[in-house]
Amino acid sequence: KLIRTMLHELQNSVITAVLLVVIIMLFVLGGRASLFIGIAIPASFLAGILGLVWTWQVGRRTVGALAAVIATVIVAFSLIGLRYAAEVKPYATDAATAIGLVGVAVWVAAGAHDVRRWAALGFAGTVAVVCSLPSVFVLAACGMALGADAWANGPRVRRIAAAAGVAWLAMFGVLWIVAIGPASGGAYLREYWAPVMLDPRAGDFVARVV
Repeated sequence: KLIRTMLHELQNSVITAVLLVVIIMLFVLGGRASLFIGIAIPASFLAGILGLVWTWQVGRRTVGALAAVIATVIVAFSLIGLRYAAEVKPYATDAATAIGLVGVAVWVAAGAHDVRRWAALGFAGTVAVVCSLPSVFVLAACGMALGADAWANGPRVRRIAAAAGVAWLAMFGVLWIVAIGPASGGAYLREYWAPVMLDPRAGDFVARVV
């Protein structure tokens, strides 16, 4: 009962905070910006909660309940995780998306003969590329881990798995052409990220690598 009461109060607080922010932004920045912020704030918070839930579920399936509890506690008290859940930034959904994709991959591996699971992985990966740019690396790892299973379960599974990979690459290509490529060439981003890029000419190149 106490937990339900706390969750109810937390829900009311989040809703109230979002409404206040949207109203203020509506007067300051206009409708489009206020709508974006109104969606981004609860999405960041939800991603933090989902990250905990999926860490527990994936850990329990792969390494056992005790290790899953330890991993979930570590994630719950991670300063980076708390920062991700509290900031309205593009990387707010990265951790939850990565853990979610690993969970789907584990689910597919448990029933690699099921075409519907491969199709679900293809759909989830396509959506993940839109929600989180680093998900392409997670998808690449999932593809390599599941490649042997796809090959061993017949031509139909192989076709679905290949179609999923093509869909992931196509979505990433569209995002690169439309948004990522033009943004990465901007002077502001180049100057902002210059101190941490792996430039061999930099005097602190070794420190950056470490």
